[in-house]
Amino acid sequence: MKRVITTVGTSLFTNYLKKKDDINEHWEAIKDKPAEQYDNCKDRIGRIKPSILKFIKENNYSASAEIKSILKISSEIDDEIEVRLLASDSVASVLAAEILSGNNFDGGKLIFDRDKDTIKGLVVDDGRLFEKEGMPNLIERIENICGGYYENVVINMTGGFKATIPYLTIMGQVNNIPLYYIFEETEELIKIPQAPIDISWGIFEKYSSVFSDLAKGIEKNWNQYKREKNIEDDFRICIWEDKENNGMAELSAIGKIFWNRYKRIILVYILRGMEYFRENRGNKNQINKAIQELYRKLNRHIEGNNLKSNSKDDLFASIGKLSSSHDLNHGGTISKDKFIFKSTDIAQTRLVYSFNFDNGEIKSLKIYDYKRGGAKFNHQAYIEEFKQKDKAISSCEFISIQLLKEGV
Repeated sequence: MKRVITTVGTSLFTNYLKKKDDINEHWEAIKDKPAEQYDNCKDRIGRIKPSILKFIKENNYSASAEIKSILKISSEIDDEIEVRLLASDSVASVLAAEILSGNNFDGGKLIFDRDKDTIKGLVVDDGRLFEKEGMPNLIERIENICGGYYENVVINMTGGFKATIPYLTIMGQVNNIPLYYIFEETEELIKIPQAPIDISWGIFEKYSSVFSDLAKGIEKNWNQYKREKNIEDDFRICIWEDKENNGMAELSAIGKIFWNRYKRIILVYILRGMEYFRENRGNKNQINKAIQELYRKLNRHIEGNNLKSNSKDDLFASIGKLSSSHDLNHGGTISKDKFIFKSTDIAQTRLVYSFNFDNGEIKSLKIYDYKRGGAKFNHQAYIEEFKQKDKAISSCEFISIQLLKEGV
């Protein structure tokens, strides 16, 4: 089943008003009202609903941009779908979402929870509110619906404010979420193609404590905070600064997208020139699973031995003291900060590794070498080979990859 997250606009009403004007007085009275006034508009809503419900039955496919796009997407992906409707901060959008959620189309089930799915601050007449609250709240709601798992998620950007499209496009590209859109007055469903986005995830590793503070909201003046933390403007796009309120700062909508993604990945640095980059997909996936297993076992070692408050050197020393039969120190240490990991996978992959540890967390892994082969291993030979190669390394250049923590 696919979950189709759909932003909701007001085309349901504007399309109706192109044909009839019997609800015009009530529409004019509610169309600009904020969502918090929904209950105060119940009389007018009660006058509008019957006409719109009849309009949907008579026109179905063409009644609104949301219905048209949902049916098109259902046909395109050829799977059962669950549609999650997200309304902007207006009575009109909430009403449209509630009406739509009361109808089941051939495409699937439509769901709308007014308390959770009305996006506070998502307005078009207040740019500051839109940027400070609206878009961050929309990103957060999508994150909550998905629970960090995007494999079966689709975003339908056809309805709602066009100002959300650039942000949702970035979110889709970063998280590999299919994006769909139907241009106004056309029948063509457009799938936004995935494009490679080069993000310097090392910035998030370097400033992870700063991003964590921004996620909570920094109450002191941002310029003062930057001076105290010796921060440059490396990630200005990720920050929303409240210049009207003592320069306080928090993550922008773009910042939330990138930070949430960073928290779900393992940042891995692999020595440039390694055979890894020439492996076929199956072998590479096997190595990646071994790296994920390494990450999992390192975290278990940290938590099981209460090492979160220790330094990186302390953690290196604790691994170096492990038995040479231990998976995290297989065959003994390569050096004081490099070790061999023995994976329990079918290929029993061996990894020469190190890591960056700070503030109680593994920030990244470094992979210097590896071996695959299971029963074919000559135990002493590959350990000696690892050690000889390590001595021969004069300088280290790495290429970074990202692996998902899910399943870790």
